Amino acid sequence: GSLSIAAPTPCSDDSQCASHRCVNTQWEAASPRITITGASDGEYINHRPVLIGLTIGDAALRAASAHLDDMGPAITFQDGALEYFNGASSASYDGNALAWQVVEYSEGAHAFGVSAANAAGIPANANVRFVIDVTAPTVSVVAPASGALIGTPAVDVTVSAGDAFGVAAVLVNGAPLALGADGLYRTRVGLGDGGNVLTFTATDLAGNVSSSS
Repeated sequence: GSLSIAAPTPCSDDSQCASHRCVNTQWEAASPRITITGASDGEYINHRPVLIGLTIGDAALRAASAHLDDMGPAITFQDGALEYFNGASSASYDGNALAWQVVEYSEGAHAFGVSAANAAGIPANANVRFVIDVTAPTVSVVAPASGALIGTPAVDVTVSAGDAFGVAAVLVNGAPLALGADGLYRTRVGLGDGGNVLTFTATDLAGNVSSSS
């Protein structure tokens, strides 16, 4: 697109024009640069606390706000100054970038949203949804029973596994089990003569692991 400015003053050098930012005529062609660290969108995290960092880069930042979950604005910035921040371990604006950090402890699903605009009114938005899950999944053997005498060279095994935020995989001696329509995991395992040990492991979406034999 194009932008018309009355009585423009030329940029002082080619590098300013090449970067799409003409300081002398006070206009911005680029939106504020939002960077979020500590969690990525859709990530499952198996530790806490989680330190969420926010940086909004723009020398002409006019307004910005961020919120964590449904608690209302966690930080607000207006006309070159921090107006409010809550629960932050640090917050600052050095004239070129707004920086802020917040610590999240609670297990569960979280949403972090950011909006910003510069002096030219150009907006920028970013949203990150993540899950903190530090609890291992449950896993229990439905069949066969421990100590069962099996007269065939293979046995059908059935396992129950669950997790509040989802199970990624269930294995028996390293081999995957298939999830059935009834919510149970099944496969057929070959047996050798004598005693056989079957070890079942369940892994959730955050990488937490539990096992049963």
